[in-house]
Amino acid sequence: MTSQTMPSLSFVYFVTARHVAKSFSNRESAFIVNAKTGGVKEVMAGDKWYLHPTDDSVDVAVLPCKHDKTLDINYISVNDLFLNPGRIKALDIGIGDEVFMTGLFSFVDRTKRNMPITRTGNIAMFPEEALGIDAGDGTKFSDVYLIEARSIGGASGSPVFARKTYAVQIDQAEPPTIVTGYGREFYLLGMMHGHWDVREDTLNDHRAIVSPRGVNMGIAKVVPAHKILETLNNPELVFLREEMELRIG
Repeated sequence: MTSQTMPSLSFVYFVTARHVAKSFSNRESAFIVNAKTGGVKEVMAGDKWYLHPTDDSVDVAVLPCKHDKTLDINYISVNDLFLNPGRIKALDIGIGDEVFMTGLFSFVDRTKRNMPITRTGNIAMFPEEALGIDAGDGTKFSDVYLIEARSIGGASGSPVFARKTYAVQIDQAEPPTIVTGYGREFYLLGMMHGHWDVREDTLNDHRAIVSPRGVNMGIAKVVPAHKILETLNNPELVFLREEMELRIG
């Protein structure tokens, strides 16, 4: 879940990958969410998914949700945790820094509660040009980040967080002793799109063709957080937020 704050109100949205939402288009969607009192609750969330307003290659879909204090969930604030290229540079987050993501371990079923899985990795590349992805309607070229982490079924749409590596010199010896560690602060790098696959017969070929049914290369594609924010600022959603502000204020 993510929240979009206006002067006096906060708005809550369910965010997932567009290729996931495509399966639920034109019909009312419901989520199975953990409840604070135990077990799960079914949350109805309507049938209107909102996409990126100008770029149909962005693999993001959002759905407005009602705030429910009985649900055992956390919100990702767009004001505090979302990264963009400028903030990434200012925070000195870069190649090799740690990432982690939480998602559904879909291979385990018939459980009384949703049991999320956490996976870790590192930032592998901030590509300087668009790369091929499949957003549910064929291969398109889109702006994505690459991370070294194995994405699995159920991970699409999962939040991907990053935190920078700190290096501290602890003495004046030659060569100096350097200790590295990770900062406590973490930020939303983006949303998991999926893993990079190639056909098994071209595994060692640098010209290998990306295949939707190939070998997981251990490289995953992440939709940048600022693309999620641009989707949340779809003019239709902005209008709905402003209308609610006027109605309440």
